[in-house]
This record gives sequence, C-alpha cells and structure tokens, in this order.
Amino acid sequence: MKRLLKNSGFTLLEIILVMVLLGIMVAATGVMMGRSVDIYALVGDRTEIISEARYAMVRMEKELEGLTDVQSTSATRIGFKDSGGVSTDFNLTGTNLFRGSDLLARNISSLNFICYRDDGAVTSSAQQTRRIQIDMTVTSPGAGGSFSLRTDVFPKNFMYENFR
Repeated sequence: MKRLLKNSGFTLLEIILVMVLLGIMVAATGVMMGRSVDIYALVGDRTEIISEARYAMVRMEKELEGLTDVQSTSATRIGFKDSGGVSTDFNLTGTNLFRGSDLLARNISSLNFICYRDDGAVTSSAQQTRRIQIDMTVTSPGAGGSFSLRTDVFPKNFMYENFR
C-alpha cells in the first residue's frame, strides 16, 4: 500500500515574501522611532531654553525692583546700582544675556529695555526712569521656533507722581 505523503512546510517563495514584509515593517518602525527620538530631544532642548529664559526674566525683574539708582539705559543694556549699592548691569552680547560678567541666558535673539517717566512717557534719561519694560525674544535651536517674554518693573525705591 502506498502512502500519500502530505507536503508540509513552506515554499521558498512564501519564506521570501514573509521576509520582505517583515523587512518593510522593521524599516517603518525604525523611521518612526527615529522621529520620536528627534522630537523628544527637540522638546527637551526647548524646555531647557524656556526655563533658562524665565529664570533670567525673573532675576532681572527682582533685581530691578530693588535698585537704588538707574545709571544708564539703552535698548539692550541697563546699568544700575543694586540694593547693596554695587554698580552692575544687564546686557545682551551676541545671543547671550549677562548680569555684569555672569551669563544668565543663551539663545536670546532680542532684548529691549524701555524706560518710562512717572507720567508714562518713554524716556532715555536714566534719572527720570520710574518704570522699566523688558521685552525678550528667545530662539530655540533647530526647528524649535521662538517665543517672547515681557514684563514691567516698578522699582520700589522711586517715587511715582501722576503715573498712568
């Protein structure tokens, strides 16, 4: 009696087809994972830059609130005497924000100090300054974009008359 042998297993064509499909799936997964890692790094860099810029803005605000004298002003620099009577400044050099010679923040694309008199008019006179507006724009590296921060500082040691 002759036994019928059943063909079991896969043909070479089926094995090659499965390997090609698995290769496509692995490649697509690799691309997605690569993009996910890039996005994670971008978000991490942007978070660090935002945190650094906010710290710099809060530090400028607190120090300018307690100043005792405004010595000089320009669009990207303000010189003052701090609450301890020490002369210092905040200034933008390139894309770095400094307090004196100490680095406060990086990647600052623009910084503007706008000084106002007690009647609300813009002034370039350090002695007439009663309010200081700080505008700062920070640019994230890569495709992170840019964002702006703004605050108004009212120095505590100055008298205000007719301020609006």
